[in-house]
Amino acid sequence: MSGILRVYIGLPNHLADRVFWPARKYRKNALSHIEGGVDFVVEFDDGRVLGYDWIKSTYAYISEIPGGIDSIFQIYARKCQPDSPQDTESFREVWNVETSHSQLLPTLQRFDEEMGLTRRARARVLDDDYVEAWVDPMDCGQYLPASEWRAILGDEQYYQMIC
Repeated sequence: MSGILRVYIGLPNHLADRVFWPARKYRKNALSHIEGGVDFVVEFDDGRVLGYDWIKSTYAYISEIPGGIDSIFQIYARKCQPDSPQDTESFREVWNVETSHSQLLPTLQRFDEEMGLTRRARARVLDDDYVEAWVDPMDCGQYLPASEWRAILGDEQYYQMIC
């Protein structure tokens, strides 16, 4: 992601120097292509440090992360507002294998609720007038605008599939 300035307020220096942000073209979830949500940085027990932006559910994203949740050492995150620079937002530690008093996934569920990252909020992102997300709710390789899937499946079935 050359040419993009990343600001790491609140992130320890030993992590900020090593964060790798996978290119957006490798992001499979349609919601990962819509601005907003949270940015988070994951340090793995093998020393890798990966950053992900525009995440609408840290719980869902981490649940599916390659390598599994048992390989995660710590997670830092910050709120990401659409059309707003992130240079004043601070990262904060969300979970750490050595210091956290609860397991990772319940901690992430509480964090998502605190950040307003609920199923209803994710569905609302798809309905906003400023963007028409192309989605594949049936995992069939057929990406269409969300409104077309809603017309095909009906609103209730569509929202059950994406949430």
